[in-house]
Amino acid sequence: MIERTITAVVLLAVVIGALFLDPTGWAVKVLVIAIAFVAGHELGTITKSPIPNLIPGLLVGYMVIAWGSQPDAILPLMYAVLSAPFLIFAVAKDKKYLALGAGTIWICATLLPFYILASTKFPAAWPLLMTAAIPIWCGDTAAIFVGKAFGKHKMAPEISPKKTWEGAAGNFLACIAAAMILGAILHYPILPMILLGLNCGILGQAGDLFESWLKRKADMKDSGNILPGHGGILDRIDSLMATAPLSLLILQVLVIPGKP
Repeated sequence: MIERTITAVVLLAVVIGALFLDPTGWAVKVLVIAIAFVAGHELGTITKSPIPNLIPGLLVGYMVIAWGSQPDAILPLMYAVLSAPFLIFAVAKDKKYLALGAGTIWICATLLPFYILASTKFPAAWPLLMTAAIPIWCGDTAAIFVGKAFGKHKMAPEISPKKTWEGAAGNFLACIAAAMILGAILHYPILPMILLGLNCGILGQAGDLFESWLKRKADMKDSGNILPGHGGILDRIDSLMATAPLSLLILQVLVIPGKP
């Protein structure tokens, strides 16, 4: 527990430092690129890629450096939606090269919104990023406490034995509540924040189960060991990756039109 807590504190310090201590935005770019390299490597290990999968890091690096203006939010969402079924099929059927291609697109599409939301070009960047992330964290915390206190009905025992429907309900409600509270604090419209909460409460848990399924197929407990006490990068950001493209679209289009 001590090791896990120390790692969490260090991670939080790195993220906060990247957001607030570098006005040029380069710290965020480097952080997202580094995460893409590690996530690509971990997914390549999980899917038994025939080559070391460093392609996501290279592609994300190129895109966050080359883009002079913010891309349309629909692009990451479209690529995420299209690549996920191919990745599932490739892993289920042990199609290593298809998994390599689909996994590369999936990682890029789900990590790029982190950079877009954290862009320092706009004064609303910090609230946007936190609004996309905090409901996920609140939902995960609620799921643990509700699951331990009331959990009786297993949700997907073959994929994630500890998850219960009661914990999932707690996660879902906490995501919506957190999004609505954040909306009130930041003076965002209520309806988009409810949609954001629904996204976090549904796709966030789906992303967590999806990554657990990938690991079960590979007979792995964790996606990696880069984070002491936590496992791999994918273990920590699977829910965020699943929700980020749609969260970005909701925030760009419905909350702050004209800004990312």
